[in-house]
Amino acid sequence: MIIKQFIKSPIKQTIDYDSLSFFLKHNFLIEGLQKNVLNNHAIVYQYVSATTLEKIIQTNQLQATNLSFMNDSKEFKHGLDIFGYRLKAYKDDLDAPQVPVIKLEQRQICKLIIDKLIEFLENYKQKASNNYARCFSTDGDLLSQWRAYGDYAIGLNLQKLFDMITSGFVQESEFIISKVVYNEIEQIKVVEELISTILRYAEEQFNVDVIDEGINYLMDLISTNINDIVGIFKDIAFEEEKEIRLLFKNPPQKSLRFRESGKIITPFIELNKENIRLPIDRIVVSPVIKSHFERIEIGLSLLLENNGHDITKIKIEPSRIPYRS
Repeated sequence: MIIKQFIKSPIKQTIDYDSLSFFLKHNFLIEGLQKNVLNNHAIVYQYVSATTLEKIIQTNQLQATNLSFMNDSKEFKHGLDIFGYRLKAYKDDLDAPQVPVIKLEQRQICKLIIDKLIEFLENYKQKASNNYARCFSTDGDLLSQWRAYGDYAIGLNLQKLFDMITSGFVQESEFIISKVVYNEIEQIKVVEELISTILRYAEEQFNVDVIDEGINYLMDLISTNINDIVGIFKDIAFEEEKEIRLLFKNPPQKSLRFRESGKIITPFIELNKENIRLPIDRIVVSPVIKSHFERIEIGLSLLLENNGHDITKIKIEPSRIPYRS
């Protein structure tokens, strides 16, 4: 039974705010995923059109788009639905006859925490996300991505990009980097780890006299963790994209920009400092236009050199995919 994970010890009479805050503000799961990404993926790719490629090279600008406006229409709500489903399962377990005898106060506190979390999620669903994502693929030669996004894939050195952002490439916004989780079983495991941790802290630290104060404090902290986790969940239908994303959390209102995309006004943030060149490692040319590769290579080399890049350190290569347009 799920409930056995967190019904462990007597309830304390005071809330240990320091330990709770430390755990929830330091999402060890996300930090582990971030380290794994940087260790295992040297180059990441952004598929773009010729027009966008030219703009990126000339301005050193990347854009991060609001999660509510991504190509997966359920992008933002997918992870929230999994949270809601697992919370209801925890609540059902509390009332199951197989559950060991639990002190009434413990049971009441756990139920109240779960109800508050469910209410929080329902309200959260009605709002637009305040997370912004810059998405990349670990594969620079995917036919589905050529068809969807354009004829060029810019390969960026991920560690250098991460260092650039960390040192001030993006101002006034926290960010994480993570591989996207597509498998629903893995997603559920991630959610259950967070829920059981929350309930274990509540069961150990809260009592009926401080429950309202504790819940309010908990809700402030939990929003950060939920933001992180739902920002890296995606429907398994998109698994072929092999996506890694930079996720920017709660950027200031003044940093928002807007563009027209498919007749919809789409919010985004700019990730640029014009005096810092992007760490371009290579550019891959799509199978659709690679028959013109010789001229394409000359044009790209001149564009890169004209914008301060050392073209001896950047590979320009054709797609390996055999394709007849």
